[in-house]
Amino acid sequence: MTTFFNKETPFSILERQKRDGAKDMLDALQRWKPWIPPKLEQGLQQGGTFVFNGKDEVFQHYDPSTGAHADLSEVLSAALP
Repeated sequence: MTTFFNKETPFSILERQKRDGAKDMLDALQRWKPWIPPKLEQGLQQGGTFVFNGKDEVFQHYDPSTGAHADLSEVLSAALP
């Protein structure tokens, strides 16, 4: 099983904690309400980030686990060369 139990998850959360005390995550959690997906397997889906220049993909990042998102500076560099 991947997602939250993937090793990237705690390392990603630790990096956020080191960077700014995970301020963004703590802010979001103040408004968070528990949600159980209609189908249990939907809880295992991961996200990603993509940048396109017209039809050409210039950046891709598939989140390997919960909280392991694309680096914003890399996304912006791809989007605003």
